[in-house]
This record gives sequence, structure tokens and C-alpha cells, in this order.
Amino acid sequence: MIFHTRDWFGTSFWLEALIFLIWPIPYYDCIITIYTINETRTGTVPVYYLLSDFILALMWIRCMFILRAVFNYTIFMDIYSKKLCKSYGFTANVRFAFKCLLNSSPGYTVFAILFFSVLILAYLLRVFELPYG
Repeated sequence: MIFHTRDWFGTSFWLEALIFLIWPIPYYDCIITIYTINETRTGTVPVYYLLSDFILALMWIRCMFILRAVFNYTIFMDIYSKKLCKSYGFTANVRFAFKCLLNSSPGYTVFAILFFSVLILAYLLRVFELPYG
């Protein structure tokens, strides 16, 4: 089997490597000041954030890779499914597995996506509203 280095080190590889390299720098946390409008809308109030808050928000992108790994190990991505998809002229990828899961159990899939998105977004909202309060 011949491996093409161009396929291994394409733009998607470097994008994923960059996403996995997002982590806070130890013992370095600078303060970022953002000015917002006060309650009476007459002036501005400084709100102080840490750089680690923004890095934490970017680190949640890693959940996308966990979701992709879960979809890669479903029943819709086995050898038979890939062979069947190839015979009909399309590829069995993560998007195909998601569509099949949405078709087989729509209630469970929508509930899981809603639950985890609300959980992650509520946590991020708490992180970014805490300095303002």
C-alpha cells in the first residue's frame, strides 16, 4: 500500500493539529479589559477577563472530535455499510452516519444534540458573564 504524504498533511490535518494545540500557557494569564455600557446607558464600565477564559472557550471545539469518533463507531460505519454505500455511488462518512442516526431514532438524536449544546453554551455563558456581575 502506497501512502501519499499530500493526503496525510493537507489542510484538514493542520487545522485539527492547531485545534488540539490550543491550551493555556502555564503561569501566564494576562488581563483583557473590555468596556461595556453600564445599566443607565450613560457611560462605560470596564469588565476584566483573563486570557484563559477565551482559551477555555476555544478548547470546547475539541468536543467535535469526540462526536466524530462516536459516529465513526456506529453500526452505520461498518464494512457492510461502506460496501453498500459504495455500490450506490456515495461514501459512508460521518455525515452519512449522522443522517442514518437521525432517520432511525430522531427523538433521541435531537434530544442529545439539544442537551449537550445547551450544557456547553450555558457553561460558556457562565464563564463570560461572571466577571461582569
